[in-house]
Amino acid sequence: MIDNLKICDPAVGSGHFLVSCLNELIALKSRLGILADADGNILSDYVVEVDNDELIIVNADTDEVFAYQVHGTKVPKRLQQVQQTLFHEKQKLIENCLFGVDINANSVRICQLRLWIELLKSAYYRDGHESQLETLPNIDINIKCGNSLLSRFKLDQSLSDAFSKAKLTVTEYRKLVSDYKTTKDKVVKRDLQEKIDKAKTRFQEESMGRLTKEIDATIAQLKADEAQADLFVLGEEQRAEQGAKIDAIQKKIADLNAKRAKLLQNKTFLAALEWRFEFPEVLDEKGKYVGFDIIIANPPYMRVQEIEATQPAQREFYERDYRTAHGAYDLANLFFELAVRLAKPKGNNNIFIFPHKLFNSANGAPLREYLMNTRAMKHITLFGANQVFDSALTYTCIALFNNEPSETFSFKRFDLTDDYENELANEALYSDLCYDDVAVASDLYGSNQWIFFDDPTGFECFQKIYSSSVRLNEILSVFVGIQTSRDTLYVVEKLDETSGTYKIQVNPDQKTDKPPVSSKVMEVEKDLFRPFLMGKDVHRFETLETDRLVFFPYLVSSEAKLVDIDTLKTFYPLTYKFVVEYSGAFEAREGGKAKKAKEIYQYLRENNISKFEQPKLTAMEICSNHANVALNFSNIYHSTTVCSFVKHQNAGLSYETFSAILNSAVFWWFLKHTGDTLQGDARRMKTNYINPFPLPATVSKEDDLAISALVADIVKEKAGTACSEEIQRLEEAINASIYKLYDLSLEEIQVIEHAI
Repeated sequence: MIDNLKICDPAVGSGHFLVSCLNELIALKSRLGILADADGNILSDYVVEVDNDELIIVNADTDEVFAYQVHGTKVPKRLQQVQQTLFHEKQKLIENCLFGVDINANSVRICQLRLWIELLKSAYYRDGHESQLETLPNIDINIKCGNSLLSRFKLDQSLSDAFSKAKLTVTEYRKLVSDYKTTKDKVVKRDLQEKIDKAKTRFQEESMGRLTKEIDATIAQLKADEAQADLFVLGEEQRAEQGAKIDAIQKKIADLNAKRAKLLQNKTFLAALEWRFEFPEVLDEKGKYVGFDIIIANPPYMRVQEIEATQPAQREFYERDYRTAHGAYDLANLFFELAVRLAKPKGNNNIFIFPHKLFNSANGAPLREYLMNTRAMKHITLFGANQVFDSALTYTCIALFNNEPSETFSFKRFDLTDDYENELANEALYSDLCYDDVAVASDLYGSNQWIFFDDPTGFECFQKIYSSSVRLNEILSVFVGIQTSRDTLYVVEKLDETSGTYKIQVNPDQKTDKPPVSSKVMEVEKDLFRPFLMGKDVHRFETLETDRLVFFPYLVSSEAKLVDIDTLKTFYPLTYKFVVEYSGAFEAREGGKAKKAKEIYQYLRENNISKFEQPKLTAMEICSNHANVALNFSNIYHSTTVCSFVKHQNAGLSYETFSAILNSAVFWWFLKHTGDTLQGDARRMKTNYINPFPLPATVSKEDDLAISALVADIVKEKAGTACSEEIQRLEEAINASIYKLYDLSLEEIQVIEHAI
């Protein structure tokens, strides 16, 4: 059974997955007691395991690790049998079970080489001496170069004409491929390769004939009409009419011939992969496509804009042939759909590892739509903030899927500290989640983003907080901070102050200055500098304080108005001196774009600069364990790593109560399940993640006052000599008040607190 498996990676790259499959299959055969040499002798006294993608062979009786022997004295018979067994089993699996495709020819060569090396690791001398090394088979034929996503022939299309014109039966063609793998004669190998190539050329000619079949039929009919028109001798007037008719026919023929030529020369299909011609192993005796047992891949990622730039002709085909190729899609989407087509229809036989952001990113939307409609997902493992690949800073998941729709799928999310390597296959840790629950949660959230919970109770809790609620962006406006284009120049350290001036330390980034610009202590007017927060300055319920200032060359009334250079020189001479001193650094911003601005020191992006001088809430953008939201009633400005919230006129609650909600366990639980995962399992307070949050639609005046009082107490407590026990008591009281606003039961509260 194992020897008949057909495993394919349609984006094989360097072949890592196929090599891993090879080793796992060897270890599986060892566990099942069916690991045998070419004569059928079972390797019973050795156990083969996989450790860090390498095979470890251990003597079952002595626990001694097998030491591979090639050189030196004659190899003992039993050790020779071990080596022969591993070579034989690897060869059989590589020849019969492992297949791959990649569009990059270099990757294909690397993959082929990698499989050869795996076999070479178990190579042996036939007689036990260094005289005759067992030769390697022709395993290169299983790894193809081509575009997996492009094919002229549909998988359900009849191949009878193609095989007939190639003067081959399916069985004969499959034997050619099989003989190529096993022959050790170079001349025979070359002859077999020529026969295979000749057959594929005929297949391609047949496919081209199919492409032009309709055009050819139309041209033939037009030529018949043209010949018919010349049969009779007519009068002068009729001849003129007939001549015009013949001219029109000839023009149509010329146009169709041009279309035919363009179709035959179309570069779209130059790298097309005809799956059934390249892999006859997955055909039945009549040429019908049966499919691979397993499709495994880490699909390539390419946004639609890059596809348009690099594969414009292919993009047209993709969007015509794949349901997942629409909108702002990613190339990875198509590989999911391709896998469903290529695999056998039964079993969870498609296994992909990919960034789990495809479940919530814009370019994953078409894929999510496809998966929801087909209900193809059967098993999802999220690794959360764990980085599975040592060399890549990405957050991944594993999905098993097929073309059989189901109502539920198995789900597990691993926390940062979980032993996911050993617990990955423990089905007892997984929960069955309903597609309908995911669909309801997506609808409540306001997009087709998939929102996962560790058990069905989480979905019930999610629905509860959305009942009798309004979305945050209907009550609060969120904005990010100032973009200076060079914070090291604009953001300075306050050393001292008088009634009208600041003494500042300027620390420009000398690495980017040519020639280097030195740090200086200067004096500037207060009017054009503002207290300034960085992300690390904002903590939940704490009074905002900073010794930083930002150069803000604007005067604010209802709108911020730029202070021009003449006004600066006349009314703000100290600040003018600061600008002159660092004029070169101001001009150099964004590759010299600042030179073209009205004034070299103005902000090149003036978004939100009029919004700071009003009461608001201010929040750290990236938070590790909980949200960090503080009251900001002192008109303190901030960077883009901080965001602020301003109440709409219809917002009936106090800022204190809003700060309690946004610092609450409920909000953090929401953000953890809907926002992007960052390093250390942090979350980002980003507008599109914050806006869908459901705020309670109605809050009584009494509750508003009570929560405001608790917030005032905790702010006061944190500003004084902090008592950790009292702060914890107040935080628990605030959380309890927020739970009450959402009418959460004890069980629902436990779901939230367990998840965070």
